[in-house]
Amino acid sequence: MSSVCSITALSLLAAVVSVQAADIMKAFPPAEEGMVRFVLQLPKQDDESVFKVELIVGKTVQVDEKNRYFFAGKIENETIKGWGYTRYYVSKLGPMAGTLMAVDPNVPKVSKFITLAGEPYIIRYNSRMPIVVYVPEGVEVRYRIWTTGAELKSMLNEKQATVSGTVFYLQRIALPPDASLEVKLVDISKQDVPAETIAEQKITNPGQVPIPFELWYDPSKIDPRMTYAVQARIEQGGQLLFISTRISPVITRGNPMHVEVKVDPIK
Repeated sequence: MSSVCSITALSLLAAVVSVQAADIMKAFPPAEEGMVRFVLQLPKQDDESVFKVELIVGKTVQVDEKNRYFFAGKIENETIKGWGYTRYYVSKLGPMAGTLMAVDPNVPKVSKFITLAGEPYIIRYNSRMPIVVYVPEGVEVRYRIWTTGAELKSMLNEKQATVSGTVFYLQRIALPPDASLEVKLVDISKQDVPAETIAEQKITNPGQVPIPFELWYDPSKIDPRMTYAVQARIEQGGQLLFISTRISPVITRGNPMHVEVKVDPIK
């Protein structure tokens, strides 16, 4: 997820920059003739490791709507000697180029923010330090905040596979906040004996249905002659609330790797 904003010039930011940030700004030289200095002071976040900042440099110009345009040039950075702080700069905004689609010369042009060519320029999020960017006069600096969930995702190794899906029920009732979901991949081939568990996942505070799940398993434990299924149950404080009553076959015998598992209330 991201949001885009414009960076205000230093003079507009002075009223809200803290004393500490103002002291830090002493390390950054004023803009040279023909250049402008932009400053961004980021708000503090609880976990700044899940945020990134994308710097976007460009200029608003009149162009046609069909073609895609870009400016030559690049964002560079350097460490300020004696301070160790980083400043960012664009020395020169090069000529504008673009695609060459034919357009009707009578169609009015529109105002567009045309950016530098190349890959996105992304830096770490750090509310303790201002982001200082120097660009030629007439050039704009904008930014985008990128964020992702704090949950860590694991990668499968070559010896693992997954069965995924969702658990749902039809009743129009909400799950209590302290509910828990248990999903299992089981071997149901043998009659009159408990199903062998191949993999399982337990989710506390799962939210509301449909609830996604992912079961990792070792493919070497799967016999293509056998039948496997996903089972699910929802509990609250050890009390069973919902359980799957229908077989949801997976993996072998042409069955899918993704299933929707319906659970029914315990009466």
